[in-house]
Amino acid sequence: MDRSTATTRWSPQLVHDLATSDLSLPAAAALLASHRIPVFPCVPGEKRPLTVHGFRDASSDPGTVSRWWNLWPNANVGIPTGGAAG
Repeated sequence: MDRSTATTRWSPQLVHDLATSDLSLPAAAALLASHRIPVFPCVPGEKRPLTVHGFRDASSDPGTVSRWWNLWPNANVGIPTGGAAG
């Protein structure tokens, strides 16, 4: 997991933007990562992670997120909860 930034940037505006947007899954993942919210790709239509270590692989690194969604463009966006999410 990307531990270089300890705080995430959830805000009512971000939640509204995501809920009311027509963003693609890769764009939604990139938006969350840009707000330092770690994400990980999941099997399309499921909650099962596509990465080896699941939620432990979550990252807010733009390059990592971009590589994942280039590899799996239809992947659902997973967000770890609790301490893993910061």
